[in-house]
Amino acid sequence: MFLYKQPNCWLKVSLVVVLALGIFFRFVNLDQKPYWQDEIYTSLRVSGYRTAEAVQDLYSDRVVDIETVLKYQQLSPERGAIATIQRLAEEVPEHPPLYFLMARFWTEWFGGSIASMRSLSALISLFAFPAMYWLCWELFASPIIGWLAVALLAVSPIYIRYAQEARPYSLWIVLILLSSAALVRAVRQQSAFNWSIYSFTVIAGLYCHLLSSFVFLGHGIYVIALERLRLNRIFPSYLVASLIGIAEFIPWIQIVWINRTAVAQTTDWMKQPLPLPTLIQYWGVHFSQMFVAWHFRYDDELGYLAIPILVLAIAALYLLCHCTFERVWLFILTLIGVTALALVLPDLLWAGKRSANLRYFFPSYLGLTIAIAYSIAHSVTFKQKVWQIIMVLLILSSVLTSAIASQANTWWGWSEFDVEIAQIINQSPNPLVISDMPLGMIMPLSHRLDSDTRMLLTANPNTINIPKEFGDVFVYNPSDRLQATVKQQNLEQELTYQFEDNGLTVSLYRLNSKQN
Repeated sequence: MFLYKQPNCWLKVSLVVVLALGIFFRFVNLDQKPYWQDEIYTSLRVSGYRTAEAVQDLYSDRVVDIETVLKYQQLSPERGAIATIQRLAEEVPEHPPLYFLMARFWTEWFGGSIASMRSLSALISLFAFPAMYWLCWELFASPIIGWLAVALLAVSPIYIRYAQEARPYSLWIVLILLSSAALVRAVRQQSAFNWSIYSFTVIAGLYCHLLSSFVFLGHGIYVIALERLRLNRIFPSYLVASLIGIAEFIPWIQIVWINRTAVAQTTDWMKQPLPLPTLIQYWGVHFSQMFVAWHFRYDDELGYLAIPILVLAIAALYLLCHCTFERVWLFILTLIGVTALALVLPDLLWAGKRSANLRYFFPSYLGLTIAIAYSIAHSVTFKQKVWQIIMVLLILSSVLTSAIASQANTWWGWSEFDVEIAQIINQSPNPLVISDMPLGMIMPLSHRLDSDTRMLLTANPNTINIPKEFGDVFVYNPSDRLQATVKQQNLEQELTYQFEDNGLTVSLYRLNSKQN
């Protein structure tokens, strides 16, 4: 191979600066963005409370303070780590417990604030840098490719966004890279030790995220293709290591099977059909967000940036396949392709929106990151100006996007209505917020409201009695039933805020007594 040389001095300095910026972007303003719906459920599981328990207590047609609402986001002394596992098993068994147990112990040490919860993910995300370098070294034995891949990973908006989210995705990224590097090393240098390392990463990956199964399926396809279906040299060792990993995951498989009704209910949203043009638009926008991120609601036309980035990806993959050994390009293609096909094909064949979720494509994004890093390293070695210009543009666009996002009140498409609604409510003296919205919509807003705010939550709007002693009374996104109850109590609603995006509407009303 031709890319063994070390990066030259100017490139080393540039890459170190980029890496430092990536670390900075991961930790700056950790508590600034809304603590959105998925994250509040992280805190709820970590605390050990049942969702039904919180709903029964809070949705009781009584006025409660913010501290009472947020009690269910904090650890309870009588609920330990076993309660965290039990809540996951009962309510969301599709989420294995590894990350949530780590978050549980982290919270015991550092508290359950937004900054604390997100700092765990940010810290974990730093381990992706050495893991990426290791994978590139196993594939290419080239320092320059490893450094470039780490640089792209460091400042890419999609990796930074999920490094600041209190969810398992930063851990999943690390484990995808570690398991991939462990497999490539075990294939290249067969030994019981190397295969045992791979087996351990399989266990950890499965206990982190169920979609790891597609990553490991891709590993199996890679080994079989590499052996030309003879299956007599590497495959037996791979099979034993994989089966050990799967065997260790059987207890959670049993939990998923026992609670399959809960799984069907919590994943039913994936089956909601989206028109093909809308799906393609999502794919384009998410693909572009590897390097350029923006607010999807306001700048739909920027989705066309996916076209040059797609051309870039195709060119990078062509160069990779043309200039590297089969064991290299075959691995990267399976890393990219298996997960992507597993998400896209069901949506095309049976309708759904699995593939509209950016975070499920991390194996594919990581493979593309490596392919593009290889192509840039190729250009640095052979002084191909076009690729060098592309490298500068990719780094600059990623840094600029991430810098802007680090100072913004919200990530793209991330519950910005919570920020704007909370600002309106917090300006009022002695406010009361009335709502019959689900817990997943109430908790994110609660995190941003001042401590003197009171809430009146109801599961039965027909019976609610609206008090009159508060300075301002707001109704948060009321159902038709709640609006009818408001009218019956001789109150009129003044629309003070409305958010609309891709079929989602969120409204805030201020109540006033009707004048006779």
